[in-house]
Amino acid sequence: MDYTPDKNALLKAQWDLIHNPENVQFAWTEDMEEGAMMDFNMSAKSALEIVNNIRAANIKKVNRLNMLDYVVSRGYYINTFKIGSITFNNFNIQVFGSGKLLDSTLNETFDIKPSVISKTNESSLGETSGNFIKYTFHAFKETPDVPLSEQLSETSLLEITINETDSWAFEHYLFNLTPKITIKTTNIETDSLYTLSSFNIDNGKITGYMIERPAGTPEEERTEGSLKRIPSGLYEICFPYGICRPATTRANRLNELWVKTYGKYDQYGGNITRDLILIHIGNVVWDTEGCILPGSRHEKFTLVKDHSVDKTGEVYTKGTVLEKVTGSTGLLNNKIVGYLKGKINILKSLGIEKSDSAYLEIEIELNR
Repeated sequence: MDYTPDKNALLKAQWDLIHNPENVQFAWTEDMEEGAMMDFNMSAKSALEIVNNIRAANIKKVNRLNMLDYVVSRGYYINTFKIGSITFNNFNIQVFGSGKLLDSTLNETFDIKPSVISKTNESSLGETSGNFIKYTFHAFKETPDVPLSEQLSETSLLEITINETDSWAFEHYLFNLTPKITIKTTNIETDSLYTLSSFNIDNGKITGYMIERPAGTPEEERTEGSLKRIPSGLYEICFPYGICRPATTRANRLNELWVKTYGKYDQYGGNITRDLILIHIGNVVWDTEGCILPGSRHEKFTLVKDHSVDKTGEVYTKGTVLEKVTGSTGLLNNKIVGYLKGKINILKSLGIEKSDSAYLEIEIELNR
């Protein structure tokens, strides 16, 4: 669209469309900017242009995005819609705002705030029933006394409606979000020989149990080589370990999670000097020197003979009662890693390119 030097001035053909849309039955003249959306029914290409403009604005942290190019279109597209290699069914996008073109007294601009929406649940889209999410972008208010006011009006300038099942992928693409994954533990038993906890990922998407070394003094828990568990607290996780730390040669490195403890501070203000704490496969406490062992189930067992650990010099005597987790390999390599890689693969399919270790923000909350 040509709106230089006055960005609110319309070409005659655009003005004619607003006042007599039924009489305009021809393609736009060569005066129009190539690619501007002036057709009655928005194309998939034009709809994608809007979505990508919003995404680009959010990547660059642009506060205002002008929609004037799209306002004189009827701004309506409903059909299957593709971003990257992912197809969104029942995708609807609609642009409003032509009223402002006819009534200059309306105190609204043609700008939206790309990062701010109203989000509502809808039970239908046209004649299709189902579960849908509608994202509404509101116009900025036009306040002559305060140029570029940050106040948004109640008027909808842009609405996008999609299937609820597609909302996770769409929101992370549109708003340039990095998915945040939270692993939260709850203490079950703290014994002199082990710590047993339950855990869940993302409020119960995946659940299981974890075995760790026993509790120690605050100094022991934050010090390398103590054979005690790490301190309680919130830690970042880097995944997969083999990409986060290319120097490692561990066989299962692409399925292990690295809990970033080094340089953090415990609840007493002490500096944690422990490093390379992993979530890895294992069943019993001597399978770890401080790392975390996940399992799908847990059970007590009694040693029928003495067990010695050559690396640490520890001896567990016959008759000792311990806890163990089972199903560790399947839980870690299939369920946990499958869940994380599933999120990464969705983002890759949308055309988002990053290092594998940068796609997700993962954290673990260890509660004792």
